[in-house]
Amino acid sequence: MLRDLYQQGSAKARLPTTFDGGPPEAVLINLAGGLTGGDRLRQSANFEEGTHAIVTTQAAEKVYRASKGAAPARITNSLTVEAAVSEWLPQETIFFDGARLHRTFEAALTKDARLLACEATVFGRTAMGETVHHGYFRDDWRITVDGRLIFADGFCLDGAIQDQLDRPAIAAGGRALAVVLYVGLDSEDLITLAKGVLEPFQAAGKRAAASRIGDLIIARFIAADGLALRSMLDAYLSTIKRGAAGAPKLWRC
Repeated sequence: MLRDLYQQGSAKARLPTTFDGGPPEAVLINLAGGLTGGDRLRQSANFEEGTHAIVTTQAAEKVYRASKGAAPARITNSLTVEAAVSEWLPQETIFFDGARLHRTFEAALTKDARLLACEATVFGRTAMGETVHHGYFRDDWRITVDGRLIFADGFCLDGAIQDQLDRPAIAAGGRALAVVLYVGLDSEDLITLAKGVLEPFQAAGKRAAASRIGDLIIARFIAADGLALRSMLDAYLSTIKRGAAGAPKLWRC
């Protein structure tokens, strides 16, 4: 049950009816159709005790070319999770040539909470022949459990984006990246499943790996394009959710 909803500007949320017995979903919508230099988008959700819900987006977020000298667009996503099951599964962010973006994800959990969070980024639409030659992209993560920091991560590409993605130690030519985090007391049981579902992708030469630190499972993915990335993510998310539907239905619309 939704207790409170506040929305302002181009940021909206809708709550579609679910008919398959799955958890309720909140769908985030940016009516502006995308972001550019200097724009600010802040989204937050509080999962109260006993809740199980999914937050996703209506479409892929688009970050367009910024004007010369413009500050990066800012996307700030924050969650609080109180003895609940939270799923943060937005569609990917599409990053255009010349774009500038600083994205932040923060989550504050209680010890008995569970979090499944995914952030994916596609650098140019390969089907449209696009290449991201230059830009600025920064992605920061901060996760706390009972006030204790358990995960802090930062990734930054500045300048010649595709040249950096082509480097073997970064993306080896991949144009679609994703990070998936799982936090929960059952992480020890899930890590074997997580690694197992990734083995066929690794055997096929695709780049995906998962590791566990305490109650945290970190999985990273690199793919040639957004379609290949979605295929891996859908299989991985379904496994982490123990056979339930992986990606939200809106990912397929």
